[in-house]
Amino acid sequence: MSKDLSPLFREPRPPKARPRFRCSAIESAVQATATLTQAPDVIAMNSVLCTLSIATQGHADVQTLGGEAPLSLLLLTIAKSGERKTSCDKLASRPLEKYQRKQLATYDQQLRLQHSRKSPGCGAVFEEEDDEDAKNADDIADQEPINPTILFSDTTFEALIEQLAKGTPSIGVKNDDGGQFLGGYSMKAGQRLGTAAGISKLWDGTTLDRHRVGSGSSVLQGKRVSLHLIVQPQVANDVLADPRLIDQGLLSRVLVAWPESSIGYRTIDDPELQKSSTENAKEKLREFEAFVERLMNRPLPTVPHDRRILSPKALAIPPEQMIVLTKFYNRVEIELRPGGDFEYIGDFVSKISEQACRIAGILTIFENPGADHVSLDAMENGIELAEWYLMELHRLRECGVVSPDVRDAEVLRQWLVSNRSGQVVTARDIARHGPRPTFDAVRVRELMEILVAHDCVELQAPNTLVGGARTKWSWKVQ
Repeated sequence: MSKDLSPLFREPRPPKARPRFRCSAIESAVQATATLTQAPDVIAMNSVLCTLSIATQGHADVQTLGGEAPLSLLLLTIAKSGERKTSCDKLASRPLEKYQRKQLATYDQQLRLQHSRKSPGCGAVFEEEDDEDAKNADDIADQEPINPTILFSDTTFEALIEQLAKGTPSIGVKNDDGGQFLGGYSMKAGQRLGTAAGISKLWDGTTLDRHRVGSGSSVLQGKRVSLHLIVQPQVANDVLADPRLIDQGLLSRVLVAWPESSIGYRTIDDPELQKSSTENAKEKLREFEAFVERLMNRPLPTVPHDRRILSPKALAIPPEQMIVLTKFYNRVEIELRPGGDFEYIGDFVSKISEQACRIAGILTIFENPGADHVSLDAMENGIELAEWYLMELHRLRECGVVSPDVRDAEVLRQWLVSNRSGQVVTARDIARHGPRPTFDAVRVRELMEILVAHDCVELQAPNTLVGGARTKWSWKVQ
């Protein structure tokens, strides 16, 4: 068998260099994270950008060409084992984790105080107090504390919904092994479309209705969720090539990045210079963490009667920024025409100007939490970043992503080469003894059709005699 299918799923061509953040604190954080971990700087960029999205999404929405939108982002980074993605994401998440630890400690104290005030024998003491401050303290203590957990990793979509219903209204999912989430219960065959639709609604910032037997109905509004999954290339292929997720629209909302590997190029030429670079990177990262912590300590804007429902302000786009945004929109829209560069990724292109606005809003709030409009610098930088993600998806859709059928066919081809080279095989033989993609005769025929089309096997005439018996389906292994 001289031919194989590997050219159909070779790794994609090299990506363009990532765009730089114009905000020095953010750019320094990305470079520092990459320096300290020696991970590809694109992983650092996505990790830092998700941290920024989580920190800002509760404070503001942003005007777009199609109305207001949250500052939430959905990010997917593709990287194989050994790229130090765990260390990278951990560094970028450190200010969020620090904030969460403090809030959880306060939350535990509130629960204990509430419990003690409700315990028998405590009431008489407070009835004797006439001090107004003490009464106010009682009122606050009697309010049900809100679970302040903001970061989730190994979770399900149902667990996220439960947290949003009872806890803080702004959360993030950051998982350096995204296969856990994508391969978990929420993304199984029977749940995948429902989960995808739910995540899409959260990204849109619309009301999410949940109706479940036993747990009743709930309506979630004023919630924000950002997500960053880092996945292996094989898992990425399964997701990006899934026609259900493409048709549903989830993938059009995801910013995807597949950096070149840094494995094998992380040598240390000068230990003293390396030490100096490390210390400088740590200092830059501490400055970034201080920015994020100050932002996280700002109270979230919520409706008066319910601290679980956000009421963020809307960042306006002034006329000058709107002109820049419109030019970008028109430029990519033209490429959707027949023969254009983006003809086959229209689903993603339709939301790319909104992605630019979201990123611009994040950059604006990070630099100036009190801002009421997107700055020109932030808008231009948001467009630069959004266009980079656009070209990255174009690169992956063009030559880097294959369907699961093609990949399974290659697994079967390799098995046939090793175990049945030169023989005539039947669907029953492959179904019984072949690799995992071939569970039954129907699946065997589907995969063998691919191999026939690529001249890897030759289809035999019906009723060919194989092993002393005539069979309807058989193939000669080349």
